[in-house]
Amino acid sequence: MHKFFILAGIAFLLTGCGGEAGEKPEPSKPVESEEGETPTGTNTRGEAEPLTLNELESRITVNMNYDTYAAEVQSWAEQGQASIKETVQLTEDNEGSTADIIQVADGFMGVANDGQKITDIKIFMSVDEAVEYFEGQR
Repeated sequence: MHKFFILAGIAFLLTGCGGEAGEKPEPSKPVESEEGETPTGTNTRGEAEPLTLNELESRITVNMNYDTYAAEVQSWAEQGQASIKETVQLTEDNEGSTADIIQVADGFMGVANDGQKITDIKIFMSVDEAVEYFEGQR
C-alpha cells in the first residue's frame, strides 16, 4: 500500500511538470547571424581579421607593462590575428631580456622587453632581419 502512494505522488508531480493542454512545443530553428544568414561553421575558433602593423603600433607601446603586453599577444594569437614567430634572448646570461618577433598581416614587429616593461619596438620585413637586428643588440 505504501508503494502505491509513492507511485501516485510521483505521477501527480509529473503531470504538473507538463505544458498547458493543447500547447505544442516549438520546433528548433537554426541560429541566424545579424545579416540574416545561417552560420556556416567555418569560423569555429572565433578567429578575427589579422592585425596590421599600424594597428599593432597603436596597441603596443614602449614602457607598456610586460604582463599586459603578454596577455594581449596571447589573445591575438588565440583569435588568429597575430603570431609570435620567434623569441630572441637579448642577454648572454638568459636573464629576462627577450625580443618577440610578431607576424601580422603586412609584416613583422620586434618587441623587446626586460621582463617588466616593453623597451623597444621595431618593424621588419622578415623574421631573419628581425633576429639579426636583435642578436646585434646583445
